Amino acid sequence: MDRIVIEEHIQLDLLGCHRWTGARDRDGYGRAGKDLAHRRAWEDAVGPIPPGMQLHHTCSARDCVFVDHLMLISAKEHGLLDHLSVSGRNRRKRSCVHGHKFDEGNTYLAPDGSRHCRACSRIRQRGYAAKRKSGRTKSRQRPTTRPPNKESRRSG
Repeated sequence: MDRIVIEEHIQLDLLGCHRWTGARDRDGYGRAGKDLAHRRAWEDAVGPIPPGMQLHHTCSARDCVFVDHLMLISAKEHGLLDHLSVSGRNRRKRSCVHGHKFDEGNTYLAPDGSRHCRACSRIRQRGYAAKRKSGRTKSRQRPTTRPPNKESRRSG
């Protein structure tokens, strides 16, 4: 099988990226046969990519195969650094949807890594307490009678 030589499919741009001139996939990543071109370039220059790790383009150019523009990171870190991912967009937010700042005093960091606005949480809790006090919400009540079980239906 012919191995695609990375150096034959590179064009330098003004930002110092080594842009892939060969085939690309629908997401804009260079394809070197069945492999992604930037992954092939990394493996040729540095070595194998450890399991669970991903390559991040620090230059944000998906077709860049310059090893100096690639960084080996975990999948979680990659999601946070990605400008298009939901977690990446949420990480860059400086305030909640109601305008409260995400600062040290107003932010609760959940065990799963998500963050929540303490001011909004207090407002929700006060609203719920007011509803309970006015009697607009009913606490969950158990039924007074139980439905018959299968045996009693068969015998009756």
